[in-house]
Amino acid sequence: MLQSRSIRRTALIDQLRAALTGEENHFFADTSFLIAAASLSPAARDELARWLAGLRDRFHVPAWVAHEVSGKITSDTSIFTPMAKAAGDALTAVEAMQAEARRYLDDGRASSFPGQPDRIAVLSSLDRIAQPLREQARRLKRASKTLEEATDWVVGLVNGAVMPSDIYTSLPDLERAGRA
Repeated sequence: MLQSRSIRRTALIDQLRAALTGEENHFFADTSFLIAAASLSPAARDELARWLAGLRDRFHVPAWVAHEVSGKITSDTSIFTPMAKAAGDALTAVEAMQAEARRYLDDGRASSFPGQPDRIAVLSSLDRIAQPLREQARRLKRASKTLEEATDWVVGLVNGAVMPSDIYTSLPDLERAGRA
């Protein structure tokens, strides 16, 4: 459902609520939805799983989506653990900043930093500030759910809802349901 430029937010929310609660509506997952769902926190993922289970035979994963997700699981696994990736990126960025500061700063440049008269003072301050950030990033990286947890969840969801590759056999039923 696309939002009209002239629709009010409350009207859009009402339309979305009607679509999500309508017993006649079918839901088709795409690759992006499944990846985003797999990388949710466990509590949010469990809540979504309960809602999807309540849809019973109205939740579908097209075969081409199952194929794409399978490819992602084997080739680009970092998308299933975004917090670990972000923490790793933060560690890399902080370490690069520290290395470049050591290479770039001299006493003349350092004197422009308030309260830090020379290069050694600026670099020491940077190290003190960076240390807690690096420690938190390492904790977040370790605290991230495992890749296996995320991929096992999405594999189970896909296997329970994958449609046969021949979607044309299901179209008459869906068309009848749509008209109803």
